[in-house]
Amino acid sequence: MQAAEFVQTVQNRQGVVNSAPEEIAFYEKWITKEELIKSARMYGKSPYGEHLMRVAENRLIFQEEITYDDHRNRWSRIYRKQLYISYAGQVS
Repeated sequence: MQAAEFVQTVQNRQGVVNSAPEEIAFYEKWITKEELIKSARMYGKSPYGEHLMRVAENRLIFQEEITYDDHRNRWSRIYRKQLYISYAGQVS
């Protein structure tokens, strides 16, 4: 329960959805853009559905962060979702 509350807090503060299964499947090319849009429409105008539509429309900005993992003794890249791009090209 504490993990779920932590994830919800992070999502609320950052204004983005973390670990959406459909989003991961789309980026890994397990589902097509059309399948992602179909799934987004099933959720309607909920924040989750709107997030999936933004993913399908390529309206996310990612910030790359390179960190050193002491436990694995290697460098790794972390991509953080930052902002949405509106249709007018403005960041919202």
